[in-house]
Amino acid sequence: MYKGIGTYCLGNLPSIQDWRTVTLASGCFPESITDEPLGQWIPYSRTDWQGWYAVAAQRANSGTRIPTYGDYGVRSGGRPQYVPNTPAPNIRYSVPDTIWVRKGPKAPGSMRAICADLVGRPFFAGAPFSAGDNQIALKAANPDLKNAQAEQWIQWCTNHHLELTASQIRNLP
Repeated sequence: MYKGIGTYCLGNLPSIQDWRTVTLASGCFPESITDEPLGQWIPYSRTDWQGWYAVAAQRANSGTRIPTYGDYGVRSGGRPQYVPNTPAPNIRYSVPDTIWVRKGPKAPGSMRAICADLVGRPFFAGAPFSAGDNQIALKAANPDLKNAQAEQWIQWCTNHHLELTASQIRNLP
């Protein structure tokens, strides 16, 4: 979500001061990562967070109501896309302004390799940061674990994303 769209939408809500809650929600994640290359980290800008932050700062400076923040996390909005077979192992790892995505081949040990690469990256928050980070670190350290299921990958990454976003909100000026 871009600052202009959020500003426009909020500016056109009738009697915004009378509303119990106002949330500005959007998503930055693409509908599909199917065509993305394997074996490299791909950055997706967190325009949802950046846009909300710009709107919140502008509204704080003008003394107008600041909406709460909402996003779709590490997925696009709407129903999950139908995938006729098992998707390629992938991690979607949020940092303050980016979601890093890495896909691996559909082969045994692929998720372990992705997780091992992630824990060696400077942007990895560390196993204690969240339950999702802990699972990623465990997967990276244990060569005997299978690739797990797509639902688990999304759970790990969503848990990390929620913890990161909550910490960003807690630490706002």
